[in-house]
Amino acid sequence: MFVKAANPGKGGNAGSCSGLVGYLEKENKELAPGQQPEMWFNAGRQDITPQEVINHIDNNKKGCRPPHQNF
Repeated sequence: MFVKAANPGKGGNAGSCSGLVGYLEKENKELAPGQQPEMWFNAGRQDITPQEVINHIDNNKKGCRPPHQNF
């Protein structure tokens, strides 16, 4: 599945990705009793917290220069 989260042509993604992570976390806020929240994952881990996701994306500036957008 492909998700288009931001329109890169408008340049509205030059700040933190916390809004995007918050949007994607909305399903975890509406859980039924006894249902476990879905965690973030990568190739090496299955239990990444939303705060770790935000920190990793926001601090990934390798190759970024001031005119480029963060994500």
